[in-house]
Amino acid sequence: MTGAADRILTLTEKQSEHRMDLERSVVSGNLKQSKLGRWVGFCQMGRMVISVRSATRTRNIRAKYSMEYL
Repeated sequence: MTGAADRILTLTEKQSEHRMDLERSVVSGNLKQSKLGRWVGFCQMGRMVISVRSATRTRNIRAKYSMEYL
């Protein structure tokens, strides 16, 4: 079995590189999801603020009913 040790080391290195690539892609995906979640939350908060302000400052029935969908 000549070269068995080298082969084992090569396979281990390849596996390690593959695992690190997978971890990089998972971390990248998690960062994208986190950024998207922040933007969606920010937009929803803005919508809620606008609806509340519109409902309290005016007598707009449409604004009052828009609060039901938040």
